[in-house]
Amino acid sequence: MNDFYGIKLPEYAIIYAKDNDGKILFVRQYQHALGSVSLILPTGSLEEGEQPLKAARQELLEETGYTAGIWQSVGSFVVDGNKGCTKSHFFIAKGLRKVAEPVVDDMEESKIVFVSDESVIRSVLGGEISTLASASLAAIATNPYMLTLLNGDTKR
Repeated sequence: MNDFYGIKLPEYAIIYAKDNDGKILFVRQYQHALGSVSLILPTGSLEEGEQPLKAARQELLEETGYTAGIWQSVGSFVVDGNKGCTKSHFFIAKGLRKVAEPVVDDMEESKIVFVSDESVIRSVLGGEISTLASASLAAIATNPYMLTLLNGDTKR
């Protein structure tokens, strides 16, 4: 008898998008599983066989109306090491440019907000950023040592 169960959900891409003034783009949105409004980073599911970067670019555009000039993969992570659930693909995007209005979904009332780098971790610790993926990517993207390694400096 197999005592381990898995949960299969679509993979998704999540984006820590920074504008030219150093502000981070978040979506303030009601999250049904939380029963409250939360700041979340732009996130979207991948279609079967879709490349994560392509999905990330499209999700940023559709959800926020912005594109970015610079993209960096931060890695891919399984949500639960025992149950699997899904894989999340983390990206940092820089050089935001507004090119369209967000695609409005009648089921989701949301608002685009920009948060300073300094306020991001305070928002995680204060519970305003309350989803694991957004909190994790925010922690990675604001960690100076992690960013140094991502940029190729392995001397530290």
